[in-house]
Amino acid sequence: MGNRVSEIGVAVLVCLLAIMAAVEIGGSDANKISLVLKYLTIASFMIGLFQPKGAFYWLILVSAYLNLVKRLTVFDGQLNFIELIVSNLAPPACVAGICIGTAFGFITKKYDIRASHVIGTVIAALLAGIVVIAKTRGGAGAVGGGLNGAVNAGCYLFLVPMVAIHHRSASDIAKLLKWVCWVCVPVAIYAVYQAFYGFAWWESLFETGMASSMIELEFGEIRAVSTLNSAISLSSVMAICAVLCIYLARSRDKNGVGFGIVTALVLFVIFSAGLAATMRRSGILLLVAAIIAVFMLRTRGRTLLFYGSGVAMLLSLYIFSGFLLKWTWDNRTLGQGSDSKFLNGMLQFSTWQDRIAGFNNMMTNPNLWEPFGVSKEYIRKTSYDRDQIIHGMAGATDFSAYRGESYTHDVFSNAIVSYGYVPMSFVLVFAVLVAFKLHSRLLSLPVRSVERFNLTWMLAISAGIMASGITSIQAISIFPVNVFAYTIFGFAWQLWMDGGERLPSRPGIQAEPPAIAGEALPA
Repeated sequence: MGNRVSEIGVAVLVCLLAIMAAVEIGGSDANKISLVLKYLTIASFMIGLFQPKGAFYWLILVSAYLNLVKRLTVFDGQLNFIELIVSNLAPPACVAGICIGTAFGFITKKYDIRASHVIGTVIAALLAGIVVIAKTRGGAGAVGGGLNGAVNAGCYLFLVPMVAIHHRSASDIAKLLKWVCWVCVPVAIYAVYQAFYGFAWWESLFETGMASSMIELEFGEIRAVSTLNSAISLSSVMAICAVLCIYLARSRDKNGVGFGIVTALVLFVIFSAGLAATMRRSGILLLVAAIIAVFMLRTRGRTLLFYGSGVAMLLSLYIFSGFLLKWTWDNRTLGQGSDSKFLNGMLQFSTWQDRIAGFNNMMTNPNLWEPFGVSKEYIRKTSYDRDQIIHGMAGATDFSAYRGESYTHDVFSNAIVSYGYVPMSFVLVFAVLVAFKLHSRLLSLPVRSVERFNLTWMLAISAGIMASGITSIQAISIFPVNVFAYTIFGFAWQLWMDGGERLPSRPGIQAEPPAIAGEALPA
């Protein structure tokens, strides 16, 4: 009876919201798409509040196409600053609704929330608090600072425990990841279209400075962004989906939910084409690292080799950053004589210089090593001049002339600059302990078990995501990549703490009854 009343109440609220939206949108002189986005935010919160588990499917859909809806505002005038902020709030509102709805379900004993879920939520809250303080302290001039950076970096951390609470079985995990792939198929197809034909005439939102691809337009390097907000975001999302196709091809036999071989192959090709359309190497690194990790994480020795090699390569980027910076500068025109646009993009070393400059700054500038983060005054004083980059590169004779001494590009350097080496030392120790526990748990599971299969793939994709963050923090920290990334992390957390569903999810597969002492099981 209680559920019936709840469903009726939700239906009434939805009807009232629809009436309010129709009246305001039809009778207002304001930007109609902006009003649609406002009510989309309210609807997203309500969906998360009343249907926390189903809201994850809605969140993925909104995350994949929100930026495309924002571009449609050009048909009814441009967004002002306040409208632009509101237009970004639907995904955070959905996450907030999920958290509040889950908390209410815990109070009413609707959900079986275990100690591991509480621990995960507390950790997420602490990390989110630290991130918000650091980002707002840094201001808009800091690396990823300001209110938008705080929301992006802090809000979606709660997806990790929320995903774990609402996706308790192997089939739950596979169903949501299958949805991710289907939702992103049009994203990949449109990316390929943009690679050949460029942006549509109505996508002039990029020309207003309201999109992160603005700098690419000013450089004359129009790279596909599809329905997302930048080529970097698209690259990471396409790589994640490509890996998921391989996972889901095998998931059908393990979890009872997945793709057939032909479907998986076709979708893999589509997502790989979407990845190639971005001409971003961070996504390629994510894809390759994740596939390698699937094979390397199967034994203790190979696991140590995998992570040891990763640490060695990262340290090499720091140690040899000076040499690499000079080499990429001397060879920055390599590939420009080719007729292949794709080859030119892959051999464009100016973007490699961006990353290596950050490593070099960390090695040569002691002012970036502060106990609790670099002050926003120093960052603003030493940040690079964006106009100088855009308009002065052609006449520059030294790469250092157009990168500020506080500039960082990778996830680790940025974290040290933003939060300081003291907090990051604790985070590093915690991360090592968690990684040790995760892989100990993984290797203790039966080799052919459903739990080991799923945990191996979730850890492998997580490793690929972190590997891409080594080259670019934007590859994992910006929306909507963080939504996809924290969803994967949440699955890994669930499988580690609770083991996921301990029985095969395929219909008709029954568990064998435990053997009684002295009695053999029937054949």
